Amino acid sequence: MISPKHVFAWATAALTGALMAASFQTPAMAGEGPERPQSPRYEVPVAAPVAGYDFARGETVTLANGASETSIATCNDGRRVLGGGWTSTNGDDLVVTDNSATGNGAAWRVRFHNPTGGSILPTTATATAQCAFVRRAAQSD
Repeated sequence: MISPKHVFAWATAALTGALMAASFQTPAMAGEGPERPQSPRYEVPVAAPVAGYDFARGETVTLANGASETSIATCNDGRRVLGGGWTSTNGDDLVVTDNSATGNGAAWRVRFHNPTGGSILPTTATATAQCAFVRRAAQSD
């Protein structure tokens, strides 16, 4: 004999399956209904893979307590910076006041400040950059 507990479990499973199947139907499968608005389509030109991807490291600077220094990671051979960041040692209290590409896009600049009262160990920091050859987009009239 089938217990009511089993009937409830089977009914719940069947209902759940039916609801899930209905939620995955496309408009064509669901039958006639209101037409959905179409998303605008944009033509995106296919770009070549990134060429000449490389990393650059700036000069490592040492910051005494209360000192500010700048490290610049410059891309080589005509590459342009895609992004950047920095690394540090003993720099738990280090403050980064600028972390950005330079105006010409060929380097990544990081300005550091070591507030007074930090570690008694020397704090060092280095800018890093991700670089690649970049094609200029064609200008439209």
